[in-house]
Amino acid sequence: MPSNDIPERMLVDSRAAAQLPCVSQRTLWSLKESGRLSFVAIGRLIRFDVRDLEAFVSESKRKAGD
Repeated sequence: MPSNDIPERMLVDSRAAAQLPCVSQRTLWSLKESGRLSFVAIGRLIRFDVRDLEAFVSESKRKAGD
């Protein structure tokens, strides 16, 4: 598999994750706690999959007038 097909970082911490959809870390944690955003728990560490963040943004899109 060429290295171009491997994402730079599949999992990101809450600070980086909040920057992707341009929300605050507090909003990110609220989305996590409400079950609207998936997360990965590795021991005590919480990480977010970049693909899940992208999917969340796509699913949240609304057309004008909606």
